[in-house]
Amino acid sequence: MTSFRQSISLQLIIVASVVVTLTMVIRGSLDYYSTKTELLNFAKENISLAGHRLQLNLPFAIWNFENESIEAISKSELLTRYVGAIVVTNVDDKILYQSTNFKESALISQTFTLTYDDVGDINNVGTLAITVDSHRVYEQINAVLIDIIWEVLLVNGLLICCLLFLSRRLVRRPLIGISKAMTNIA
Repeated sequence: MTSFRQSISLQLIIVASVVVTLTMVIRGSLDYYSTKTELLNFAKENISLAGHRLQLNLPFAIWNFENESIEAISKSELLTRYVGAIVVTNVDDKILYQSTNFKESALISQTFTLTYDDVGDINNVGTLAITVDSHRVYEQINAVLIDIIWEVLLVNGLLICCLLFLSRRLVRRPLIGISKAMTNIA
């Protein structure tokens, strides 16, 4: 067996594999960060839209002290994609509704002021805090990362196999044939 320094095909395979790996890792990193940014922006947009819907629906229920309606309306928005937790408080900071998975320090959260229009008289009835479901966001980001890793491994495996086959078929066999012919001549 020839040593590494003497094997041109082995050196070619390693260099090609390293170049392809670096290229794919750079491309994968760009894909990962762009997907992460896109998902976080989409999540912010979803909680903003949910907040605006709740700003329209909750004030009447709060104004009329309808706790069952407050809970039903809030729970329905929890089904919205990327909405992680909701907290509704009145003007006295009394919690009217808090979802079970609420965390004080969420990755992304937005607060909204809830106002009720009583025949032209605008009354502040409370506040609303909505957080992003970071578990769901990072679950999707990690899925992208795993896909990138599998892509790099698959392409490297195929590249190494193809280069091994081609180096044996196109380089080694003809050289062995030439070597045998030279031996027969001599």
